[in-house]
Amino acid sequence: MNSMSDYFIHRNWQDVLDYLTKTCKTEKFKNVLKQHDCSKIVKYCLEDVSVRSYLMLWMKQFLDEGTAVKSVTKARCFRTEGNDKFKAGNDVESLYLYTKSVCHAPNNDEEFSLAHANRSAALFRLQHYQECLQDIDIALQSGYPEHLKYKLLLRKGKIYLIKKQCQQAIQVLRDAEVCMPTGVQSSVRNDLQKVLSVAITNCNLNSSDDYSNNDVLPPKLKNGESKELMYASSALSLKENSKKGRHIVANVDIKKGDVLFFEKPFAFVVLPGPSETVCHHCCTPVHAPIPCDACVSAVYCSQTCCNDARKKYHQWECGGLELFYSLGIAHLGLRLTLINSTAVHDVRYDQVMSLMSHIEDMQLEDAYQYSLTATLLSLYLENKTSFFVNNETKGSAFKIGGQIMYHICQLICNGHAITKIVPSSGAGSATAVGGIIESCQEEWAATAIFPSASMMNHSCDPNIINSFSKEFLIVQAVRDIPRNDEVFNCYGPFYRRMNTKERKEVLKKQYFFDCLCPPCQKEGNDDFLAKFSGFLCSKCSGPLLPSDINQGTCLDCGNFQPVVKLMEQVSSANKFYDEGFSKMENDQVDEAIKIFKKMLENISKCLYRYNIQIRECRDNIAKCYATLKKFDSSAAYLIDNFPSIEEQFGTNSVELANELQKLTDLQIAELRLSKLDEQTYRKKFTTTEYYVNKALEIYGIYYGSWNDSYKQMLIKYRFLKELSKN
Repeated sequence: MNSMSDYFIHRNWQDVLDYLTKTCKTEKFKNVLKQHDCSKIVKYCLEDVSVRSYLMLWMKQFLDEGTAVKSVTKARCFRTEGNDKFKAGNDVESLYLYTKSVCHAPNNDEEFSLAHANRSAALFRLQHYQECLQDIDIALQSGYPEHLKYKLLLRKGKIYLIKKQCQQAIQVLRDAEVCMPTGVQSSVRNDLQKVLSVAITNCNLNSSDDYSNNDVLPPKLKNGESKELMYASSALSLKENSKKGRHIVANVDIKKGDVLFFEKPFAFVVLPGPSETVCHHCCTPVHAPIPCDACVSAVYCSQTCCNDARKKYHQWECGGLELFYSLGIAHLGLRLTLINSTAVHDVRYDQVMSLMSHIEDMQLEDAYQYSLTATLLSLYLENKTSFFVNNETKGSAFKIGGQIMYHICQLICNGHAITKIVPSSGAGSATAVGGIIESCQEEWAATAIFPSASMMNHSCDPNIINSFSKEFLIVQAVRDIPRNDEVFNCYGPFYRRMNTKERKEVLKKQYFFDCLCPPCQKEGNDDFLAKFSGFLCSKCSGPLLPSDINQGTCLDCGNFQPVVKLMEQVSSANKFYDEGFSKMENDQVDEAIKIFKKMLENISKCLYRYNIQIRECRDNIAKCYATLKKFDSSAAYLIDNFPSIEEQFGTNSVELANELQKLTDLQIAELRLSKLDEQTYRKKFTTTEYYVNKALEIYGIYYGSWNDSYKQMLIKYRFLKELSKN
């Protein structure tokens, strides 16, 4: 180990691991590793004085540089920035900044109440009424200035009126009258009186509360829950043999769309990117998160979740989340250990412990780096928390570190992504009914462990699909599964997205097995995926695949022709790509359209019609037209891509439904905002209705009514129904 100054060279954790790995006494560690005992492995690292010292100093440096501490100054700064955005009409950005202010404000300071009050204004304008009410109540209970309370009460009264809760509206609005200072502008007083008058009138008319939250029932497992496997359908059986190990088999005929698992994770951790938009305890999407009382990093959907998280694990993680985010999946290894330490014997933890760790299969370097990460976390618990204080039952540092390491090794093979639908910057909009134009994509929100669903083996062509409702994993059949057939998940490498060689390499490296599923054994299967990057055959316009650097063969007609000129044409056309994006970034959208159209014209002459590059180019043109609010032109380019998407993923695939999300956003925006004659309007309405119903049908089969994508499409369906009445 070198001088003390070396301790502060490496900020990135992977750099630290690589540095320490170079100093590893390989033979000694190899002898310890042979025992396959994680506690002994971590003990070896803890007893290495130079390693321990390095980790302690690096951890101190990282935590000292962190920003997880509450700060009135930062809270005020964020709130001021939020006010500027709010005044400019940028409600989404103001909401983000107000949330930053809420998280940074100490809850015993007036800034805490001001941040919640201001955030409630943004939430009101964004029509997030329930969250707005929650923020108003928190502000009023947290020392909000007396002379300003009438503003919050007026806002609260308006929400009750919107929700048709007229009695509550009248009471709150009269409270606002009482506490309104004498010097308030007459326009504000008039506004209050107007709202109060409407509330009283509606109350006298006995207006019923028909404000619905559109909640849906949770999915029902086919034939109820299994007695042998928690959260699994009784239509499934857990089997085991020497060839396949443990695996899942259908014990009855299963139909396409049947729900096979509805499983709550034993534990999960939110990833850094989405960490401010989902509850850290139940993974519910949140518009107005409730922060931890002590740190700025942990947020929740409710005080109940906040309290439960602190009891089970956050009391020790508080202040360390930025550090844990830098460690990747090891954070979940720590979370598993902490949850188990606070629980009475849990059968599900026994399930977790029974999952394969593959320590004996790992490369020495990987095992050493996992042990260093577990060592760092045990040092954190020992030196930065009260975890070991007066609680000998939790074990020593090396035993807890060993437990963490074992879980890290398990999670390499058994960790599962939780995904959420979030806005992105593409063409289309998940919110076209309420505004323009924001597309959506699936984002990895958290990493979890689902012990029961982990029993499924892998296939590159699975017969199930995964989706999520909050933290719950929902597994449904994507095709009929006959009795006694195995139920297969996909661990990531999917044959419609990755060629055989790549899939096999990924599976062998991460999961330690050679895949023998049908797509991996079928000859010529790679041609299916390769054609989507193929050139254009001069004879039949089919997909031409290079045989070598000079020649190519057509998959459709067998034509053999040179590819050098085609490669040069593609290379020349691709120069337009960066130029087009540069124009887009500089708001020269009309120029970007011309450039992308020229690129599309050129690549269409040398690439196969279903080539992904053609698809991407059309997407860029669609995005540009959407930015200009030329919805019809944007939609036309999206529709042109449908045959390519159907060819690669299937005519009723989720991928097609996702494209229909974008398309129907554009179509609804056009119906709402464009001036159309009656005949054109009716024609476009019918087309939009057709695509909405098609997407609902696909999402209904593969996901169900509890899924976010289905819900978004259902909003459009209801919106169209309302339009049809006019």
